[in-house]
Amino acid sequence: MGRKKKVVEQTVPVEPQHTQEELALMARHPGRAIQPGSLTPPPGKRSVVILCPSCGQTRQVYLADLHQVKLCPSCTVKARKEAARARRQARKETQQ
Repeated sequence: MGRKKKVVEQTVPVEPQHTQEELALMARHPGRAIQPGSLTPPPGKRSVVILCPSCGQTRQVYLADLHQVKLCPSCTVKARKEAARARRQARKETQQ
């Protein structure tokens, strides 16, 4: 009467696929990399997770704000600083 060995089933992780709604959002908002399967269900405010094209971090965004958000918060701060620096430089060049 020996012990029975436990049989451990190995499952292959399934990559989530984009739903039809996510594909429609990606078509409506080109340049946004939406994480597959991240669209929240209808009760409450709907949100989706986007991937930052610069660093690859994720950011949760409400659908109403999707048209104006492209980057993660840290990359957004960097981009704003670079844009401000470029504006200051252009202003200096026009004044001279």
